[in-house]
Amino acid sequence: MALTADFASSLNNRRRLAGAQRDASLSQNAYSRFLSQQRGSRSLVDLDRGMTRGLQGLGAGYAQRGLGQSGIREQGTSDYATNWMNQKDTITQGIAGTMRQADLGDSAANAQYDSTDADLEAEKNAAIQSTAAQLSSFMPFLGA
Repeated sequence: MALTADFASSLNNRRRLAGAQRDASLSQNAYSRFLSQQRGSRSLVDLDRGMTRGLQGLGAGYAQRGLGQSGIREQGTSDYATNWMNQKDTITQGIAGTMRQADLGDSAANAQYDSTDADLEAEKNAAIQSTAAQLSSFMPFLGA
């Protein structure tokens, strides 16, 4: 296999294609991170807003029944707050999971590009060695 302009062009085209695929994957992962952050923050704001309103109504409901200072009110409020924190934690974990997936996708895209680049470099080196071997076979005819 001799090194020709077509061979070099083919290697460069394949390297550019691998880079474009990596860049597309990195862009998609960045967009995924952005959407996750937007949705997550919106969900957290909506949750806090709704739970705050509910907490105000919860306290008023116990007061109407004459349970304003009772253990039942304290337990109900505690359960409500625990539920609130659990929901918040679930949303936060969802955001973190999406971020981890995007980071993993970035790592995979970069690893794939590095692997393809190394394969192309090895292919180029093999072609150079093959051409050098072919040329060295002409050495006896050149009087060297």
